[in-house]
Amino acid sequence: MKRTPTTTERGLGWEHQKRRKAAVAAFVPGTPCAYCGEPMWNVRQLDLDHVLPRAAGGARGPVRLVHRACNRAEGFNAAVRARGGSPETKTNSEEW
Repeated sequence: MKRTPTTTERGLGWEHQKRRKAAVAAFVPGTPCAYCGEPMWNVRQLDLDHVLPRAAGGARGPVRLVHRACNRAEGFNAAVRARGGSPETKTNSEEW
């Protein structure tokens, strides 16, 4: 079974944790999600999103809180696009 990298190995170590803590402290319940526009309420269900993806050099750039599900879906869609497909046409044979 493939081992899941730690948050530090994925570039989400101490610096990322400090940035998320600061974003949560400034969070205003009901703020709309940048992806879906729906209000955000529970900070446990929020991810710290890099406005410019880390893969594109945005590791130290601006960040925002977004719904965890929206952030994960956007990451999946970006991976599909990077492989030359479109999110709507993903086949079951692709491994994720």
